[in-house]
Amino acid sequence: MHNPALADGVKTMSDDTYQHQVYSGVIHAANDATYIMVVTRGAAMAALIFATSIAVRRYAILPRWVSWFGYVAGVAAILSVIFFTMLLWLLWVAVASVALFLAVRSEVAAPKAAPAPMS
Repeated sequence: MHNPALADGVKTMSDDTYQHQVYSGVIHAANDATYIMVVTRGAAMAALIFATSIAVRRYAILPRWVSWFGYVAGVAAILSVIFFTMLLWLLWVAVASVALFLAVRSEVAAPKAAPAPMS
């Protein structure tokens, strides 16, 4: 939410200056600042991915390969300053979501065994 506010605020401020001159340097700085704001959130995303991957391995919630992919995606989230690494952790979010959906769906479809009668 802060990224568009920063970029639009600086662009509006630059446009409202004396004689409505738009300073390209200020606008460029705003674009760079919003990109850095997005990238620094990669650390929080990495923490989420690492925690989820640990839970997946410990409790066997999803297939084991999802957790290994999560470790790679977590490192990619830390390196989010390189734009293309964002695609890797976004792919992990999609893959983990589909795997979780399929795991829950198969659990619901499988009938549970009735408890043994008490004698």
